[in-house]
Amino acid sequence: MTFGLMLPVLMLAGGYTVDYAEKVSATSNLQGIADAAALAAAREIALANSNPGQIQQVAENHASAHSGSGGNAHAAGELLVKAAVIDDFTGVQVKITKSWKSSFGKLFGEETSTATADATAHVVGNTKICVLGLMQYGVLAGVHLDNSAKLTAADCGVYSNSVSPFSIRADKSSEMTAHLICAAGGTLAGGTVAFTPEPVTDCPQIPDPLSSRPAPPVGACTDTDTVVDTDTILTPGVYCGGLRISGSASVDLQPGIYVIKDGPFIVEGEASLTGEYVSFYMSGDAAIFSFDRDTEINLGAPKEGPMAGLLFYEKLDPNLSGSAFRSLFSTLGDLAALGSMRTHRIRSNNARQLLGTFYLPNSILKVDANGSVADASAYTAIVVRRLWLLEGPNLVLNANYAATDVPVPSTIAGAEVRLTD
Repeated sequence: MTFGLMLPVLMLAGGYTVDYAEKVSATSNLQGIADAAALAAAREIALANSNPGQIQQVAENHASAHSGSGGNAHAAGELLVKAAVIDDFTGVQVKITKSWKSSFGKLFGEETSTATADATAHVVGNTKICVLGLMQYGVLAGVHLDNSAKLTAADCGVYSNSVSPFSIRADKSSEMTAHLICAAGGTLAGGTVAFTPEPVTDCPQIPDPLSSRPAPPVGACTDTDTVVDTDTILTPGVYCGGLRISGSASVDLQPGIYVIKDGPFIVEGEASLTGEYVSFYMSGDAAIFSFDRDTEINLGAPKEGPMAGLLFYEKLDPNLSGSAFRSLFSTLGDLAALGSMRTHRIRSNNARQLLGTFYLPNSILKVDANGSVADASAYTAIVVRRLWLLEGPNLVLNANYAATDVPVPSTIAGAEVRLTD
C-alpha cells in the first residue's frame, strides 16, 4: 500500500531526474559547439574581410555541422544560432539554443526542453608576418640572401624557424630591412651585409600558421599538357601535366582556382600573365612554378572562397617536419639535397603585382630577378620551407592590408583567435 501511494511521487521524481540529466548533457554538448562556432566565426573576421551576414552564416554552418543533426537542425527549428559582431569588428558573440521534445515534460506541463549556450571569441595580437621560413633543423638557412639581394619588409616581420647557426643568412652586399628580424637559431652575415634592425636570435619557433587550411577539391582534368603561345583567356580548372605560357602571348585569367597537377606552371619568353582574384593550387611533386626573366606577371588572390587570400598553395607534407636529432651524415645530406629540393622560381623583372599569400611549406621559393618584385602589391606574405634571394632582386613585402579587399589570413596578420567568454 505504501509503495502504491509513493509510486506517483517516485515516477515524478524519476521523470524530473531524467529530464534534468538530458538538459545538463545537452547544455554541455551545446557549449562545446558554441565555443567552436565562435572561434570559427572570429577567424572569418580576419580571413575574409567579412560582413556581419557572412559571420552569421559561418557560425550557423559550423554549429549545424557539429550538432549531430546532419545540418538539418536549424532548418527544423530545433537549433537556433545567433551571431553578433562586437567590439569594433574584433570579436564575435554566439548564442545557440536547442529545443527537443521532453521525455517526461507532460508530467510537469512542459512538452519541450530547452538548453542554451553562449560563447565569445576575439581576434587579438598585432605582429604581422611577411616571411616565415619553416625549415626547422639542419644547417640550411630558412631565409638566405646572396649576391646583392634585398629584402624590404618595413611594416612586418621576417622569421626563420631553423635552429641552425645560419638560420638567417646574408652574403655579398645583401640588405634586409624589416620591422623585426627573428631567427630561432643564429645569423650569418658576410662582407658588407646590412641588417636593419639587428636580428634577434634564439627566438621561439613559430608554428606553421596555415597548416590547418584545407586543400581545395580537385576534380577531373579539364586540360592536359596545356601550351599557350597566342593571346587568350583561360578559365579555372584542373591543368593536368602543367601549364606553359610562351612566346609573346598575353594571357588573362578568369577569377577562380587553377589546379596545376603533376606538371610545371611555366611563363617564359616575353609572355604576360594577368589575373585578379585567382589562386594556384600546386598539386603533386612535379607541380612547380617558374616565371622567366622577360615575362610580365600581375596576379591577385581571391577575396572569398576556400582559397581566400592565398595566391599560391601546396599541401603540407607532414614528413618534412624534421627531427631534433642531427648527425654529421644528416648534415651532409642537407647540403646534398639543396640542389634537388622542390623549387619554385621568380626570375621575372616585371612581377610587381603579387597580391596575397604564398604558402609553399614543402619547397624553396627562389627569387633571382634583377629588379623590384611585388613592390606594387598592397600586401604580400610568404610562408615557405626556405626563402632564397640571389642575383640582385629587391623583394618588397608590403603590409597595407586596408588597401585591398583581398583578405589576409588571421594568423599571418598577427591575429590570434581566443575564447574570451
